[in-house]
Amino acid sequence: MHYWDVKQAVADELMRIVAGSHTGEIPVMRFEQWHVSVRELEIELAVIFQLAWNSELAGRSLNIQKFMVHADQQVMTGFLHMANVFCHKAYGKPAETIAIYSLLDGRRQLYDGADMPLQESLDYVRLLSVFLEREEQAEGCVKCSNRRSDRDEAQVRGYGLM
Repeated sequence: MHYWDVKQAVADELMRIVAGSHTGEIPVMRFEQWHVSVRELEIELAVIFQLAWNSELAGRSLNIQKFMVHADQQVMTGFLHMANVFCHKAYGKPAETIAIYSLLDGRRQLYDGADMPLQESLDYVRLLSVFLEREEQAEGCVKCSNRRSDRDEAQVRGYGLM
């Protein structure tokens, strides 16, 4: 019963949000993964956008919506910085807005893309990429041995921000 209650609550909240936002417009991104090269970090950034619309404001790129069953501050922070870097690198300008919806409690947090400095987001994504690289290296060590005693436990745990 709990599963059905959660499923119904999430579906109801999604219907409420969709019915009241961007009526008559067609999103430019809909549950898609997009990639952009970030030369200064020497990475290709991949971001999944649930919904995004073109901005009508001059000097802005997108209105982005992210849906989470339950809001997690670390995931939200990571997404905001990655979306900021993506918009600057793909469009040369910040997002108009980034709205993050927490579906179980019905909350929406709205961020203005112009309020997020690009350098701060680049620093965050750089840090995130270092931790993800370490995590991948640690997973590689685990995969090369099936015996727990052969693993370097210090390398295996403690990495990853999201």
